[in-house]
Amino acid sequence: MDIPYTPLLRTQLEIERFWQRLMKPLGWAHASLWFVVVGPDDRPLPVMNEIDELPDLTSGDVAGYLAERLGGILLRRFGAGHRYVLLYSRPGRGRPTEHDRACLRALGAGLRRHAVPADVGHIATDTGIYPMAGDDILAA
Repeated sequence: MDIPYTPLLRTQLEIERFWQRLMKPLGWAHASLWFVVVGPDDRPLPVMNEIDELPDLTSGDVAGYLAERLGGILLRRFGAGHRYVLLYSRPGRGRPTEHDRACLRALGAGLRRHAVPADVGHIATDTGIYPMAGDDILAA
């Protein structure tokens, strides 16, 4: 019987290591949003979810709509004390671009507007998983 991988996810480094372990092999056909639910004990539930073929998060209020839906699921299904850990992935080589940072800023703003507890801060490309500084996500 396999034991689920449920490390503590309290720091940015722990979350980065979590994504690096789970997101192999790298390489994406289109943008996706990956997420896990983390319990009050700071351990992820043993299920990873993907929103595939993600529309551009900077277009209209796509990020706000997505955040509202994620918040509803979290509240109805899991309740207080739970949060999301999210990873934005997109095709292409190299480090995160300004558009990648804009996508995370839009998502972060939508999550804050709808009071959805979440850790947003990692981008996966075809060549790596990159942590984003809080300033990159919180910037207006």
